[in-house]
Amino acid sequence: MLLLGIDIGTSFIKACILDAKSEQVIESIQYPETEPPIISKNLQWAEQQPGKWREHTDEVIKNIYRSNAYNPEGFVAIRITY
Repeated sequence: MLLLGIDIGTSFIKACILDAKSEQVIESIQYPETEPPIISKNLQWAEQQPGKWREHTDEVIKNIYRSNAYNPEGFVAIRITY
């Protein structure tokens, strides 16, 4: 029984695969390699491009899938946090 956790952060998208029985981390990855820029058009504003969050989430899932460290048919739950 595998669990996939995805954290959508302002710096990186992180994904982690856990074995629910042993409570061990099977694989952990983050994307992109460098922190995306924060747009600040006014003094107290901070923005990012939401489309990039989707693009980076797609990439982190593809990269963790390519690791071949687990059987992708073993997932029982996915959790996404921000």
